[in-house]
Amino acid sequence: MEDTLRSCHPAVSFGYFAVVIACSMFFMHPLCLSASLLGALLYVARLKGRRGLRRHVVWVLPAALLAAGAAIALKKRR
Repeated sequence: MEDTLRSCHPAVSFGYFAVVIACSMFFMHPLCLSASLLGALLYVARLKGRRGLRRHVVWVLPAALLAAGAAIALKKRR
């Protein structure tokens, strides 16, 4: 499926994703992070369909759990 960002200049696409990543990094409220995750999943589902979404979740979920576990382990050290 064609997305709108493909028709824009690459700098526009880079700027959009830079802002999205920065907001995800600096707004640590669970509601903001949930909205970011939901938006990312919907974008992947729109571009790749159900099958692509399933492959994406299977790859990202273990990485997210590993990162969360590492963050909890490092926080307990302090």
